Amino acid sequence: MNRCFGRCSATASPNQALNRISEDKPDLAQVKDIFRKGYFQSWDTARPHPLAKVYAKELSLAVDRIEPKGKRILDLGCGPGRFAIAFASSGARSVAAVDISLAVLARARKRAEEARVVDHLLFCTGDAEELPYRDAAFDAISCMQTFVHFPRPERSVREMFRVCRRGGRFVATATNQNRAWVWRYPSVATAEVLLEGFPPDLRDSVLRLASSPAVSRALRLDMGLSAPHRGFTMPAFSRLFTAAGFEVEEETSIGRPAVFFLVSGRKP
Repeated sequence: MNRCFGRCSATASPNQALNRISEDKPDLAQVKDIFRKGYFQSWDTARPHPLAKVYAKELSLAVDRIEPKGKRILDLGCGPGRFAIAFASSGARSVAAVDISLAVLARARKRAEEARVVDHLLFCTGDAEELPYRDAAFDAISCMQTFVHFPRPERSVREMFRVCRRGGRFVATATNQNRAWVWRYPSVATAEVLLEGFPPDLRDSVLRLASSPAVSRALRLDMGLSAPHRGFTMPAFSRLFTAAGFEVEEETSIGRPAVFFLVSGRKP
């Protein structure tokens, strides 16, 4: 069941945090349940950490590509609301902030209130594979740092295409599957690479310790345990959108070496 709050006018339509999403047979219930329980409600990219400049660049590019002023925007997998709040602050007519977790949306709403843009945001729980919106409901759609967590990303991008109006814009990012970047931007991801050959129980214990507040600050990790995810190559990520029918106009790498791949374009 979808649940909306704020001023959402949509019509609803019908533990191991380190487990990776299987490319062949993902455990859909387990993956979705991890996020439904509010995995990202405390995620905060404003705190000092090695990827701060990368995150700032990603946010700037998203706002620039969406061109929010006067538009009805969908921010899919909004998390605590960083991009949705930026779009609203940049003059969007309305921003539908959608996430699978009510706890995460509550955090996003609180941040929107603090930023004094809550009246321009519509908060709604929803599954990215079955969005609770009519066809062509939005002028622009963003999906930032979320495709890496979708069990079936091709279904999610088809839903993005469905709810985007003709001529509407989109922007999305995904993590580079080549994790050479972890050595330049030390984080829990670096620890994961170092520990990949360890027995799962030992690996999880070490990463849990590394992501504790005291150790995280001392080691400048400051990111916490990673959620289920998959990385992409740029061509593979871009093909998701062209296969769904979008026109990809831009492919951009963020970070050196690339941490994220950004694609943007429009619906013909």
